[in-house]
Amino acid sequence: MAQKKSRQTFEKLKREQAVKEKRALKQERKKAAKLAKALGEPPADPYGDAEDAEPDVDAADAEQPEQSDAEPGANGPLTTG
Repeated sequence: MAQKKSRQTFEKLKREQAVKEKRALKQERKKAAKLAKALGEPPADPYGDAEDAEPDVDAADAEQPEQSDAEPGANGPLTTG
């Protein structure tokens, strides 16, 4: 029972620390945006650099040519036995 309680306490502390970090990061972004606005600069990307963002799956699919079944002989002659 003591192990379970200890694990729960540790997980609770980890969650609380994550919330504190998230709040601090949000506050930092707000201050940076306020400063940028005061200086007349465009606001920075609030979600980080575009390089860190995940690639768009739809864009990757659009780059690949689609295969069609309209012309079965287009890939070479079919041989029938």
